[in-house]
Amino acid sequence: MRSTMGLDCNFVEQCVEAARSLRWAYQDEKPPFSLKRLLKHFGVADVRLRLLDRDARLILSDQRILIEVNSLSPVARRRLSMAHEIAHIILNEVAGRDRYAVSHSDPSEEALCNLLGAHLLCPDWAILDYLKQDGSPVERQNIVRCRTILSAADYFGVSVTVMARRMLLDLDLAPTKVATIWRYRDGALRVSSAWTAPREQRVIPLDKNAPLTSVLLKAYESEGVHCGTEQLTFGWLKGAFAVEAEGFRSSPTAGIMTRAVLALLTPS
Repeated sequence: MRSTMGLDCNFVEQCVEAARSLRWAYQDEKPPFSLKRLLKHFGVADVRLRLLDRDARLILSDQRILIEVNSLSPVARRRLSMAHEIAHIILNEVAGRDRYAVSHSDPSEEALCNLLGAHLLCPDWAILDYLKQDGSPVERQNIVRCRTILSAADYFGVSVTVMARRMLLDLDLAPTKVATIWRYRDGALRVSSAWTAPREQRVIPLDKNAPLTSVLLKAYESEGVHCGTEQLTFGWLKGAFAVEAEGFRSSPTAGIMTRAVLALLTPS
């Protein structure tokens, strides 16, 4: 069972199952999914770009339900924001509330809607189908590499963070690995997010600096995959790790393109 902050695990699972039950809405579509059938199914008349003080909002205008999305957000974030608002409707229905009830101030529900939004943009079955395209069995231990996550994120039109979470945590496709994303901030390359297999749900401290001699810095500075065995300490993660790292172009805010690093850490 998943847990999302303060929400009941059974409720979270019911919401996830409700999202999974919508596979019919993807018929004859290929990623990145438009979600058009889902919008129609849930009574959303249109999605509009607007200058907002938030990522997105669900509103009633002229007796029609609309989703407004911040036009300044990067494309991948706008897509997640749209899916996030659909997720609010799913959550409301599972909770037995009015379909369009607003609860944006509840951080637990916001986190759950981010989870559901990721499921809507890259459903389990679609990720597994994508991984089978090269003929390799999905169960193979080394199926998830840096290039796998980066290519899938591009294919589904989502952020690398979303895809890393879907593959490692939600689908448990790399039980021995830890996925970390590194960004340059305040004069150092630092951890900005990290994902592990479900059985290893422990806190990994963010803002940890990359060692100056690490392949992480090499991946930040140059193209391609960089590998090495390194002694690392990240909270409960201590010891020798096989590190596979690859840099990628990232747009955390509108109009600003930066470079980040995806690294997979495997205990040696």
